Amino acid sequence: FTGAIRDVSISSMNRSKNVSFIKCRFYGGQSMMLSDVDNVLLEGCSFYADYMNSGIRRIITVDSPFNLRVINNFIDGRYPDNRYAIEIRGTAYDQSLFVNNVILSEASNTPNSAAILFGNAWGSMRNDIFAFNTIRFSSSNTSNSVFSSPNCSLTGTLMYNNIIVNESGGYIYDDCNYPTGYNLLYTTGAISPQD
Repeated sequence: FTGAIRDVSISSMNRSKNVSFIKCRFYGGQSMMLSDVDNVLLEGCSFYADYMNSGIRRIITVDSPFNLRVINNFIDGRYPDNRYAIEIRGTAYDQSLFVNNVILSEASNTPNSAAILFGNAWGSMRNDIFAFNTIRFSSSNTSNSVFSSPNCSLTGTLMYNNIIVNESGGYIYDDCNYPTGYNLLYTTGAISPQD
């Protein structure tokens, strides 16, 4: 998939089902938008923010998926106007897995940018697992953290065995109470209580 401001967009009031992307390469802007989709698999794909348009703010956006699996992907969000590499607006009903991905994010100077946005003003995470990922984050705004969750709704979510590098001089986590354990954290700045 190449040359588009948005490569793939799937949104369904009736909840589309059984969508898989395996060993695909994306060279777009906001490569993927998945909303209200059941049984989604993203495995072995590469995502590059190559579409040079100032409107790009995220590479992958998911909103209320059911049984989402994001496994063994390379996500390169090193784009000057990027806000998030991944925006997970909310997950529905069942455990979503984000496992063994490499995520690079070079966020803009805009406040509240992050490598990963969990939830937003109305979304929440439910019983999700975020594990064995490698994340590298940089931003010219040192107040931006690697993870951000505006409403801190992370019920049942687990984050473990991730390697997380913040090169911005800021914190790894924002002010939310993230359910983490056994992560390897590196930051060039101060350590927050959440870290």
